[in-house]
Amino acid sequence: MIITGDLTHDGSEESYRLLDKTIKEHFEKPVYYVMGNHDNRVNFSNVFGYIERDEKIYYTAKTDNIILVALDTGITESQIGFLDDAQFEWLREIFKNKFSRPVILVSHHPIYTGDDLNVLSRQLPDSNAIYN
Repeated sequence: MIITGDLTHDGSEESYRLLDKTIKEHFEKPVYYVMGNHDNRVNFSNVFGYIERDEKIYYTAKTDNIILVALDTGITESQIGFLDDAQFEWLREIFKNKFSRPVILVSHHPIYTGDDLNVLSRQLPDSNAIYN
């Protein structure tokens, strides 16, 4: 299960713990959480154990079947998403590898390409760079 951000209403450690406990009571498979723009990075990291890099939380997770690449597109107190240079460089390094299983790329904000999506371009305006 992959949950892509805005995990709780208030971003408190207590609410993240309750979410994690509730999910794990009902699902036996691993759960992967991705940062949203309304999540609290410090509390998120404290509860779920993800490592913060350059004030962002992005990571890879490998299973027998897939490689998950989770991005942190959130900007604190903002509705729009953004991928910073550090994450782009990190992605470039990851995709230099050859993979024997599918790679799933996830983020809270939509990742897309094309000028015809003018409304969505405000959500993640630099998404075309992913494909370069």
